[in-house]
Formats: sequence, structure tokens, C-alpha cells
Amino acid sequence: MHHQSRNSLETQKIAFDLVQKMGGKGIIFLHGHLGAGKTTFAKGCGKALEIEERSVKSPSFTYIREYTGKNGKKMIHCDFYRLDGKHKFAEQTWKELQEEMGGNTLFVVEWAEKLRGNNSGEEIHVEIEMKNAKSPEGEIERTITISFPENFQK
Repeated sequence: MHHQSRNSLETQKIAFDLVQKMGGKGIIFLHGHLGAGKTTFAKGCGKALEIEERSVKSPSFTYIREYTGKNGKKMIHCDFYRLDGKHKFAEQTWKELQEEMGGNTLFVVEWAEKLRGNNSGEEIHVEIEMKNAKSPEGEIERTITISFPENFQK
């Protein structure tokens, strides 16, 4: 499924709608170059769980941030960018998080490729690509491609 986004609000709306379809739980793996809009997408995911947008920040230095929305739903936001290559810390942390949080949590993972084959096949993959064009607002336009697992009920 392909979407075009002309600005950060549209990117967040695409994320919001996706999380609504997911019932506020599951796993989203975000892919894209540095600065592509992965954290902006995560902010939209948080909005769907009634998490204040300004509180959702990139966990680049802490690797993981946990949020609880006003509706009681949880979001775990991971960013494994700073880990060199495929890293055992990311793999172990990922396993522990999944065991600890169970099935009623939304996981949003930036740089998930560092998890080295720890995919369950249940993840939704979101590829964010920056285009060369700028929107009338002066923001860089993006193409957002969402790939669903075979068993996902759209």
C-alpha cells in the first residue's frame, strides 16, 4: 500500500490510521534513511494511542522509550541506529521487551534491520522514502509504503 505525504502532519495521519487498523497493538518496523521521517511517523502512532505528540522523541541515545496513552495503551519506541551493524544488545533487548510487554502493546522500531532475523512474520513494515520535490509548505515530500503480513486483516 503506497501513500504520498506532503508534510509531517500527513505523515502522522498515515501512521494514526495504520495504528487504528491495528487495534492499537502489534509491531511496526520503520525503514528509511536518516532524516526520512521515522520519528515523525512514530509521533503519529502515539497520537492514535492518545500520547501527546510533544512527548514522543527519538530514542536514538536511550535506544528505547516507553509511553502510556491517556487510554491506557502502551507504546514501546525503539531506535537501534547507534548500534554498530547487527548487534546482540538489540536482539536480546527485543526478545526481553516482547516477553515483558505481551500482546497489548504497540512496538514501533526504527532501524529494525539491526535485529538480525528476529522477525516473527507478524510485523508491518513501513518504508519511508524522501522525494526530491518540496510541498507548497516547503517540506520534503515522502512516499510511504506499508507492507502487511499475510495474516493481517485490513
